[in-house]
Amino acid sequence: MLNKKAAAILDSTDFDLPYGLVLVKEPPRYFLARFGDDNYFGAIPARRMLRLLKKGMFYEALAICERRKRESLNR
Repeated sequence: MLNKKAAAILDSTDFDLPYGLVLVKEPPRYFLARFGDDNYFGAIPARRMLRLLKKGMFYEALAICERRKRESLNR
């Protein structure tokens, strides 16, 4: 249920992401990535990502994604 609900929210909402950032949808998680970069940052659960983006907390979401990617690479 969360996947469809989150995807619907994402599709109907216009997030003004800072230049160079793109939101990659892969339910039930979303990734923030730099435009033109094939390597996504670590995943954030959809509900948390949408909450951060609605509040305009783009860089906080990006920092969480980067930290999760570093943690996954160190395993």
